[in-house]
Amino acid sequence: MAFFRSVAALSKLRSRVDLYSEMKELVPEYQERVKKLKKDHGSVELGKITADMVLGGMRGMTALVWLGSAVDPDEGIRFRGMTIPDCQKALPGAFPGGEPLPEAILWLLLTGKIPSKEQVDSLAQELRSRAKIPEYAYKAIDALPVSAHPMTQFSTGVMALQ
Repeated sequence: MAFFRSVAALSKLRSRVDLYSEMKELVPEYQERVKKLKKDHGSVELGKITADMVLGGMRGMTALVWLGSAVDPDEGIRFRGMTIPDCQKALPGAFPGGEPLPEAILWLLLTGKIPSKEQVDSLAQELRSRAKIPEYAYKAIDALPVSAHPMTQFSTGVMALQ
């Protein structure tokens, strides 16, 4: 459910072709599906979990509902049910026949829908407008000791952007 609450962070997006508008329509549907799933199957056990599984990086555990991607043993990764060749054919690229733009893949992952070129361009423009890192984020990282672990620096920078 945290994902659905985080959609509020997209509230500054406003044009009709924007991701915010798309998510505003989709989120209530997903919330209802999750509510029904919890009501109908909330007490169903999904399996046994061992310490080895947890310590091994959660391998083999059913631990998260994720609609975005799955790995098919024969065809490789699928994004919202689409293979990489499917994505290459269906998603907008920088030029005809080119690889899909990252924004097109992001749109597909978040919405489950194939975006139009206009939607991809709108999302790209929105992301570019948010790309400047504020000076205070750099100051937060610079305030750390030189010996700070890179992940500490990274997480400090990310948290400064909240």
